[in-house]
Amino acid sequence: MCVGLAWCLWSIVRWLCRWRNLKRLAIGCGCLLLLLILLRVEENWRGKRAWDNFRREWEAKGEKFDFKAFVPPPVPADQNFALTPIVASCYGNILDTNGNRICPPTTNVVNRLELRIYGTGASVGKDPTNGSWSKGTLTDLRGWQEYYQSLLVTNESGAVTHEFPVPTHPQTPGADVLLALGKYDDALKELAAASRLPASRFPLNYDSENPAAILLPHLSAMKMCAQTLQLRALAELEAGQSAQACEDTVLIFQLTEKFPNDPLLIDHLVRIAMMQIAVQAVYEGLAAHRWTEADLVKLSAEIDRQNLAADYQFTMRGEMAESVKLIDYWKKNPGELWRTFLVFQNLDAPHSPPWYAPAVARLIPPGWFDQNKVNYCRLVAGTIIPIASETNRTFSMKMYRQWEDRMGDYTPWAPFHFLHRMLVPALGASTRKFALCQTALNLADTAIALEHYRLVKGNYPETLDVLAPQFIAQLPTDPIGGKMLKYRREAGGQFVLYSVGWNETDDGGVTVFREFSPNTVDMDKGDWVWRYPGK
Repeated sequence: MCVGLAWCLWSIVRWLCRWRNLKRLAIGCGCLLLLLILLRVEENWRGKRAWDNFRREWEAKGEKFDFKAFVPPPVPADQNFALTPIVASCYGNILDTNGNRICPPTTNVVNRLELRIYGTGASVGKDPTNGSWSKGTLTDLRGWQEYYQSLLVTNESGAVTHEFPVPTHPQTPGADVLLALGKYDDALKELAAASRLPASRFPLNYDSENPAAILLPHLSAMKMCAQTLQLRALAELEAGQSAQACEDTVLIFQLTEKFPNDPLLIDHLVRIAMMQIAVQAVYEGLAAHRWTEADLVKLSAEIDRQNLAADYQFTMRGEMAESVKLIDYWKKNPGELWRTFLVFQNLDAPHSPPWYAPAVARLIPPGWFDQNKVNYCRLVAGTIIPIASETNRTFSMKMYRQWEDRMGDYTPWAPFHFLHRMLVPALGASTRKFALCQTALNLADTAIALEHYRLVKGNYPETLDVLAPQFIAQLPTDPIGGKMLKYRREAGGQFVLYSVGWNETDDGGVTVFREFSPNTVDMDKGDWVWRYPGK
């Protein structure tokens, strides 16, 4: 074999040593290079032409593809919730008031919104559990009481002490939880005062060339505040302080309105999580019949203000414009595409791309990036955005199935679909989260009207029709399909209220749990059910 290989190499060298053959090789390579250059020029022209035509067509329909069009406008500093001292403390160590990154991060700013309900110390017991309306479970306040009593830390002097305030002798679970969370009273009071400011704009660097590099340190702080407010509200409900619990729950909703105009999808996913946290507080208060008529009116008014279908459309348009800017960034910096590819493949990306990655990436015709923008935006603008109806607050499963079918028609990793196949799937998962949250709000609003009816009439009604207009101005519909929510009164003074869920099938108010995770609701199957736990 070695002899044969040596003979082949020797033959090639002899062939190249002949001037005529070398000339032919040079001419062939030159022709191939010219062909590749012409192909690149042609692909660039085709891509640019396709993008320009698509953009003109859809901008005439009202769509916008410039990320700057979705950046929230500046607001006066004295009216800006995000610039108040307590809110600024959650990002002030890494961002200045203009959104520029502070390098290295300063240690002079203390995050006063780090309101953790879970401690950093060691607990001798198991962590407490929170409730879930979708599973029909309540928060275990006694578990939280025991958790705080057993949570110990070592202070600077070496002494072991409780991380949260605890009483000398245990009281009721609600009272002890309120005492533990009392360490945050001053911060929450200041946060509530800040929330009354009329405007909010966080200092984010929207001008960053790479929109994926925009830092969002405020999101975790906002969600943490919602978790703390929810637990405090539940403890207040048990302690008979429904008015204070109502204020805390309303404050969660108000905090979600402090960044609704941000065009980044992750912002709105955090808002959705915070709304679900607030809905859980509403659910547990209703399950225990602890809300007063005045509380119910305030909670219903706050829920009615939320329109997740409108938020969905704005978010998807903002996400589309951000992705266009991101693809343009890759187009100018093709070497960065390597790192992104590894991230989307769930591989460990190196600190920097291999030395050859930029050179290989630069072989990609820029026109292919433009073709990816066309295919991505056509799918988002033509199929994904119309899934939601702002007017009816509904989500069309027919349009969602069309999106799934169109995604299935694309050849994986084809040049014109390579980038948008990485970007689009997350939008589908987010669609369900928006629909589920709008459903939770509609279920909660209807359940509030049912509780209001019970307080006045002494029992739940036979049908939902009798609720409007005395107990609710207009009955919310099922966001999936737009029909009336399903309802039936059951024995023992209970009821079942539900949406047909993601499968669009009335399963009789049955919640389905995942086969291999029996404590997790399978949101793709069964109904989305609002049912109180049995007593």
